[in-house]
Amino acid sequence: MSGQLMQRRSEGQPSHQDPTFVQQGEVDWVSLSNTVVSFTVGTLHRLSGAGVQEITYVGALQLATRFRLADIGYRRICEAVEKAQFAPAFAKVAYFGFGYRSFIHVLADSMSGTKCIALCASFSEAHNDDMAARVISSLWRAVGYPEDYQPSLSQFKCLVKACSGVLATTSFPTTMGMMLRPFRQVIENGTLPEASDPGDIARVLLGLFDISNGVRERITVIGGAECSFIAAISQWLFDFKIQVEDSQGKTLFVSAPRDDQVQVRIIYKENAHLSTILISESTFLLGARNELLRYVPDKNLRMVRTRVAWGVCLSRTFGKEFADLLTFPIALGEFLGGAARVYHALARGEADVAGFSREDFIDFVETSYGVGFVTSVSKIFPELSGPELSNGLRASLSKSVQEARSSMAAAAIMLLTHCECRKCCRCYPRDISPGQVGQLCIVTLAITILELLTTITSLEFPSELVPTEKGIYQMYVRNEKAFYHISLFGSHKGIPRADLVDQIFCRTDSSSVIMGNALCLFTGNSFIQGSVGSSELRTAVAESGICAYMDCLESMTTRPELLRKIHVMPGHIARGDRIFDSIRDCAPIPAPFLEKVSVKKAGDAYDISDKNSFPEELELTALVDELSEPGQLAMYYQVETKRGRVTTQPGAMSIYILTNSGLIACDRRNCDSRLYPNAYRVQSGWSFTRDILDDIPDRDLPSPRWSISLIWEHTNSTPARLLALERWRHSNGGISNLWITSYEVLRQDECIPCCTRYAEQLDHMAQDRAINQAKQDGRINDEMNFHSRIEAESKITAAKYLVHII
Repeated sequence: MSGQLMQRRSEGQPSHQDPTFVQQGEVDWVSLSNTVVSFTVGTLHRLSGAGVQEITYVGALQLATRFRLADIGYRRICEAVEKAQFAPAFAKVAYFGFGYRSFIHVLADSMSGTKCIALCASFSEAHNDDMAARVISSLWRAVGYPEDYQPSLSQFKCLVKACSGVLATTSFPTTMGMMLRPFRQVIENGTLPEASDPGDIARVLLGLFDISNGVRERITVIGGAECSFIAAISQWLFDFKIQVEDSQGKTLFVSAPRDDQVQVRIIYKENAHLSTILISESTFLLGARNELLRYVPDKNLRMVRTRVAWGVCLSRTFGKEFADLLTFPIALGEFLGGAARVYHALARGEADVAGFSREDFIDFVETSYGVGFVTSVSKIFPELSGPELSNGLRASLSKSVQEARSSMAAAAIMLLTHCECRKCCRCYPRDISPGQVGQLCIVTLAITILELLTTITSLEFPSELVPTEKGIYQMYVRNEKAFYHISLFGSHKGIPRADLVDQIFCRTDSSSVIMGNALCLFTGNSFIQGSVGSSELRTAVAESGICAYMDCLESMTTRPELLRKIHVMPGHIARGDRIFDSIRDCAPIPAPFLEKVSVKKAGDAYDISDKNSFPEELELTALVDELSEPGQLAMYYQVETKRGRVTTQPGAMSIYILTNSGLIACDRRNCDSRLYPNAYRVQSGWSFTRDILDDIPDRDLPSPRWSISLIWEHTNSTPARLLALERWRHSNGGISNLWITSYEVLRQDECIPCCTRYAEQLDHMAQDRAINQAKQDGRINDEMNFHSRIEAESKITAAKYLVHII
């Protein structure tokens, strides 16, 4: 495609003119209003799918005729369109990214359309969609186009949204980030740069258009953070000779060989100093946001968004405090390496996990724990590749889990005793002048880096896609609130509490961890996920030109290391020609009558069959419904049996599988080969009712406590496993007895004997908890004789457990 697009450009001029559009001078709107514009049905269908009306499309093309792109700028846009990628969902029921039927390919068919992509895509990279739409609306008025033909703000927003993400993997975002250097201190001081008024931006753009058309020779732009956007498009799209200066007159960037060749001079000034600037015909002010506050009250929508290269993202975002953190490389290495060791123990099912919850752990991707994690640190963040830090990382892997936990706590203590933030200084007083007090906490910064690493190692995204500074900073702010000093310190003399490391590994909502960090990192926007099992849970979200979706939408599997992955790519969610905002995790729940299970006693030498012994063939299909709420799809899976269909929500099922995997302590080498006595085989069927417990043959169930392990041997295929898990997830298998507690264990690589003994472990843990509670209540005490105490303890619990090994 790029070759075809580039053929339209020859020696800096279009090879043809877009029909019916005036390229220069005044537009005869009366004549234009009577012009007949023909569209194919396919084009109309794509316009409708993007939500763009025909008059908006025509108006946008006319607006794009008011400027000329440089050869290199045009080539960059053509290459970006050509490289736009897409990925299909399961069975191609939906698409992610920019498909071959995407609206951008309609625009790219003409010169004006390609320039429209350049304009809208660059706006969306720097601003929120709503803000970008307001700039285009202001630009329409600035060029003098009549209000009668002006599309609505919502239409301009649809146009921007359709083009957003095209430039996300190009060098444009990082070029803009480089131009933001004078406002780097703003980020370090805890605030983010805000945009200027759309009217001011439109007037500056009109000045750039005039230079591209030869009407002007040069302009001067004075303002705040918005100057970074103007500098980026001047250099990246128009290839103007530019010079960027700070408020003291120091040159920050220059592309002109001589001063008299500068076409765009950009001067950074704080808003307080703009009122003293003398305005001339060639001087433009990007002033304060006073009017913007009125119709864009949400501060997050007014932010100027920039991206930053992976190699410098930590130092660019956190500045001095990150440099301070690197002065303690051994402590940081032990902190991150200790986490890698704990994650390895949880992922590989080691017997000792230092009391951390196996149920809360979800990071099963190989690069998220152990050696994979340690290797990923310097690959993701080259700034963390120092030899002392690397040695601390590797040394932690050879420690026991308890030692790794202690090393993490000791490293955190060392960091907070040297941290110069206000909170840590209050807890550990030291001789620091007020001017030396830091804005950021290096302990929280270390925790943020750990969270960034665990997030990024579970993502799949184009190597050219880089994070936003705002997203990285937002993750720090969230951790600062979560690990507030009241949680880090005890109430007496600032002694660190023992639960600091526990809090780091605590996951209260795995769904928000899975999707929220990915979207925040690459869009800079906070993301609130719905609760698991509700229709508000979203398995795919497209926002600000970035699409993030769970792996379960591509292929529904029962492997946790695959389901943990999140795919991120520029573009949108599409079904056919339609663009959608998100995919909800909801599905109809038919309740067919399925066959009762057949249960037999498992022998001592029992080994699960490698083949599916159940003769029924199960078919897995994906279905999509469009919801009544605009821009929303619902995608779910369906397992079809001879008796009926069972549907499953892929998002809820993924989280269910993640939380029910890795529960078994099994080293896979030196395990006891004996089965738990009450181990049974489920050979066929899917429905499990209370009366089946009474018919279990040869059961050895002591009273009043007993536990049973049920090995579902006919669930070796993915559809069969999903069917079994779905039946239990929704209805607890039909068991409605309050005295029976059911657990589901999704077996991965663990051996069958270790899985069967999980029921016995639950039995002992329940008894220990009950006895401890009885001691606190005084029902058991040290004054009892041995026989009385044993008799009392035997009557404490009446727990009954069913452990389903699927």
